[in-house]
Amino acid sequence: MTRLKKMMKTIREQLATFNIKLFHEPRYVAVFRTKETHLISLYKLLLEEQDIPVVVFNQRDSSYNAFGDISLNVPRQFEEAAKKIIREHE
Repeated sequence: MTRLKKMMKTIREQLATFNIKLFHEPRYVAVFRTKETHLISLYKLLLEEQDIPVVVFNQRDSSYNAFGDISLNVPRQFEEAAKKIIREHE
């Protein structure tokens, strides 16, 4: 195998590993879903008070506001702590 072919093979292997990490391991996970906007605001504040970063993902239909959910998402490393806080305040 020529030097160039070896380099190309190495690059392809590294890209494949990178793609697996990038696209198959979500950074954020949903810890709470609801249709109620006030609950999202409440739990978001509770989590932020504990220094847990939160991203709100709103999939509500903007025309009718009757379809879809709103979810609270946190980084994977905070998932258990966030779920515990939410359970304690349900």
